[in-house]
Amino acid sequence: MKTSPILRLFLIVSLNSLFLFGCKQTEKYTIRMKLAEGDHFEQTMKSNMDMSMPMLGKDQKMKINNEVTCAFDVVKSDNKQKKLKMTYTDLKSSMDMGQLNGLTGNTDSILNKQTEILNGKSVELLLSTDHEIVDIIGGTELFTQENMDEKTKEIIKKMFSKEQIMNLWGMMFSMYPKKPVAIGDHWQAKTTTNMAGLNVIIDITYTLKSVKNGLAEITLLGKIGGKGKMEQLPVELEMKGNQTGMMSIKLENGYLDKANYKMDIEASMDMGGQKIPMQLKGDFLMEGK
Repeated sequence: MKTSPILRLFLIVSLNSLFLFGCKQTEKYTIRMKLAEGDHFEQTMKSNMDMSMPMLGKDQKMKINNEVTCAFDVVKSDNKQKKLKMTYTDLKSSMDMGQLNGLTGNTDSILNKQTEILNGKSVELLLSTDHEIVDIIGGTELFTQENMDEKTKEIIKKMFSKEQIMNLWGMMFSMYPKKPVAIGDHWQAKTTTNMAGLNVIIDITYTLKSVKNGLAEITLLGKIGGKGKMEQLPVELEMKGNQTGMMSIKLENGYLDKANYKMDIEASMDMGGQKIPMQLKGDFLMEGK
């Protein structure tokens, strides 16, 4: 039986459409920071955190707000290592201890002193080939100044420690897939952050949702569990919680455009055999330029 010319044309067009549709659906994107020598980019991190726990027979509520802007300059980039100069360009902090405000009268002065010292100061970050922060260079010089009191030295030492910088910017470097991904693909990464003095480890699943206008739109779902430590108290907390949000990354150079995410944590602190519950909620916004 002969096939009519119209039917043959219809079959050819249909097969071509299916082929092109399949190719489009399986298109893969390389999402990775460029980090070429001479590159300059800036990132702002804004965090609003609420913490509540029973204390002195009452439910105590605290709020901590931070805004940090850093400039990054790539000073070295090869197949073995990346070196970035990181400069604090703006820093704002505020703390409301609720009913405990009277016990922390020097909080504002400490935060203002921290801002005054850090703004304009730089250190160098050494990154592995996987963009993991492996070392910090130059911070020691900032907290050994003779005219600086011991408490301020400790604050600066903590701010420029590897752990603190990883808490602040670790997710920005660790969120990239190891290989090209298609829309709908997932990948995992682990990051560390700090919420109201509590060090938190998060296992995050990222999903490429779409690619629009040169931006990769990615969702994130983080699971928080296990134990964490508080900086102010020598105690561990049992934790569980989640992190949810969305981010966009520039395909052209792999630098973060914007990220919005929330964290919700329930914790239990053991104080002399007594379990004390604690709740932490955080809203985070990261913006790049």
